[in-house]
Amino acid sequence: MGLENQKEDLGQTLGAYGVKGGCYFVLPILGPTTVRDSLGMVVDNQYLDAFAKITWHEKEIKSLSGSKIDYVGVKAATAVDFRGDNMLNFESLEKNSIDLYAATKSLYLQDRSKKIKNTSGSDDESWGDLDK
Repeated sequence: MGLENQKEDLGQTLGAYGVKGGCYFVLPILGPTTVRDSLGMVVDNQYLDAFAKITWHEKEIKSLSGSKIDYVGVKAATAVDFRGDNMLNFESLEKNSIDLYAATKSLYLQDRSKKIKNTSGSDDESWGDLDK
């Protein structure tokens, strides 16, 4: 049909339309975010994610059903997998930065800016596969 899997989220879409990120903060377990991106994450996960529709809301869709524990389990495993894939990068960042919070904030905001503009930096600037 010519459709491609897009790795865009509502936060990126709002950013492309000029909505500012707002304040930066770190959510427990979920990690760094901004007001715009956390709002986008809630909408993406609760209303636009088909997996969430099947599991979290416990609706039967084409005789598929799941439970909230399935949804939470998959999301937790994804977070652990991301952390595992980037362990060396996180250790290097922690070891080489004077202020870990400021370094993480800078990397996050730069990454989100690149994603909103649909640009990619050089391999030296990226740290792991952040699209997971």
